Amino acid sequence: MPRLSVVEGRKKEVYADKESRREKKHELWLKTFFRLLPEAEKSKDNLVKAVCAGVRCFSLRDHGRSVGEYLLDGTSHEHDVYKATEIAFSVHGLVLAMLAELSPAKIVELFPQQKLFDGGKYGCKDWYTSVSAVEKYGGSCSFAGDDAKTQHFLLEVNDHLLISYVISGIMLIDDMRKIQGEKSVLEEFFEQEGKKLPVYHMIDGKKGKIFVDENGRKVGDAKKQMPRWVRIAMAKEKQEKKLR
Repeated sequence: MPRLSVVEGRKKEVYADKESRREKKHELWLKTFFRLLPEAEKSKDNLVKAVCAGVRCFSLRDHGRSVGEYLLDGTSHEHDVYKATEIAFSVHGLVLAMLAELSPAKIVELFPQQKLFDGGKYGCKDWYTSVSAVEKYGGSCSFAGDDAKTQHFLLEVNDHLLISYVISGIMLIDDMRKIQGEKSVLEEFFEQEGKKLPVYHMIDGKKGKIFVDENGRKVGDAKKQMPRWVRIAMAKEKQEKKLR
């Protein structure tokens, strides 16, 4: 089998197109959420719709800061960064309060769990942990406004939208701390455990990007990720060599 190599194609163009569509979709969710928000208290149906839109407003790309920028008429000047982050965190808490008005069963109905069944093997969440969490936290009984209990439940389920929502809330706290010159949640945790959080930087090396520690010592190379089809083909080639 001939050796495969990666060639430059329309990757940048395709990526830019996907990014544009992703931003338009995100803006649509933002508009939908704030349009439904005044009506959320009037009916359960509007509350459910607002929750679905609200959770989708928070992603790991910007930790949900775009929610605050949207309410600030899209401004993203340096002096508005903290304000946008603070507003986004307030909206994050509002969405959590709305989730707390639903039941565990209703939440997993709105956000279907991933069909993964080998969590026990790898020590991670899967379908079974989600089902167990629904039963543990009350099934079809509402959380009755208990934000803390709802937060704990969201940490037990296995849906990428809910996971992104929860992590975004934590990262927003970190962002506000960093802007104020304070230590992040992770740094504070490591200090309480009597350990130092290792920090690595990616810089330009002689033969490409490399990782260095705080003292400038090289830790390793930053290898470019190959397309999936190339990895599959190379794995097949390697397997064929073993059989020869």
